[in-house]
Amino acid sequence: MGQPPFGVRFRKRLVRLQPER
Repeated sequence: MGQPPFGVRFRKRLVRLQPER
């Protein structure tokens, strides 16, 4: 267990690019 799940990584990147409106 070293890298976070794909969903978590994608979600973090999405949030950084487009915050929740």
